[in-house]
Amino acid sequence: TTRKQHLQILTAICLSVLLLVTAAFAESSKLPGNGRIAFCRIEKEGHYDIFTINSDGTKMTNVTNSPDQDEISPSWSPDGTRLAYLYKLDEQNYVIVIMDADGGNMTFLLQAYLPKSDGDTLSWSPDGKTIAFTSDGDIYSIEIDGGYPVNLTNDPTHNRQPSFSPDGKLIAFTRQKDNDRGVYVMTADGSKVEQTLL
Repeated sequence: TTRKQHLQILTAICLSVLLLVTAAFAESSKLPGNGRIAFCRIEKEGHYDIFTINSDGTKMTNVTNSPDQDEISPSWSPDGTRLAYLYKLDEQNYVIVIMDADGGNMTFLLQAYLPKSDGDTLSWSPDGKTIAFTSDGDIYSIEIDGGYPVNLTNDPTHNRQPSFSPDGKLIAFTRQKDNDRGVYVMTADGSKVEQTLL
C-alpha cells in the first residue's frame, strides 16, 4: 500500500468521524421546532435559491425566490423561527443574511462580509445569539444583534465546517495543512484548541 493510499484512507476516516461529530452537534438546527428542512437548489435560471420542506416531503417553499442571485448554506436558528444563509456578492465573496422562516424580515449582517469564502456551513449557537462561519481559511463568530466578527482560529492552516456543541461551549471543525486534515474541537471563544482525530 502506497503512502498516497494511506492518506486517502485516513482522509476518509476523518471525514466519516467529522460527519458523525457535526451531525450530533448540529442536530437541533437540521430539524428545528417547526419540523421543516432547509436546503438550497439550483433553479432554471442557473442560480441557487433557499427552500424549506416538511420532513415528509410535502409543502416545498422557495423562501428567497431570487432568480438573479445565489443564496446557499441555509441554517435554522435553534428555535426554528429564523434562517441564516450566505448571499453571494460576487465570485468568492458572501455576506450572511438572516430572515424569518417564511422569508420575511431579511437582515444583512454587513459586518460579516466574507472574503474568499468557499460557501461553507453556518452554525448557530444554542442560545441563538451567535453564528460561527468560515472566511479565508479561518473560523469566526459574530453576535447577530450588532456584533462584529471575531477570528477564533487565526491560524495559517485551512479551517472549515464549524459546528457548535449542544451546550454552546465548544465548536468542532476541520483543519487542513497541505495533505493532512484533522478534526478539532475548540472552546467557543477560541482560547483552547484540541485535535480529536488525525
